Amino acid sequence: MDSYWNAPLYKDLGLDKDSYELAEPQEPEHVSGVTVVEVRSEGACYRGSYVHGLYAVADPDLTELPKRGDALVPVFCRWFGGREEDGAPVFRIDAAKAKLIRNYTGYVITNLAEFRMKPDSRSR
Repeated sequence: MDSYWNAPLYKDLGLDKDSYELAEPQEPEHVSGVTVVEVRSEGACYRGSYVHGLYAVADPDLTELPKRGDALVPVFCRWFGGREEDGAPVFRIDAAKAKLIRNYTGYVITNLAEFRMKPDSRSR
């Protein structure tokens, strides 16, 4: 996924968010024909943040999740706009709250960051 590989390295962004429990799924991107993991009800954890949503899987050999317990799944998702130095981030996913979908076309989450309200132009 270009939005991941073209992002700056997280370590070069100078941020102090190595872990951050308030990070939320953001920046949906349309994909076509990819394997995704659909995570329900805060069923994934990355750097202290529990999230849900659809994420593009970075491991082309991943064909199934375990029936129960946790699964470590690499996904194409940036952290505060930055990417990992080596490969894709690995989410710890509760297998009971997730499923793999092959050949998915639709929107996936591409970034986890702090939600910020955009200024309302009507209030000027």
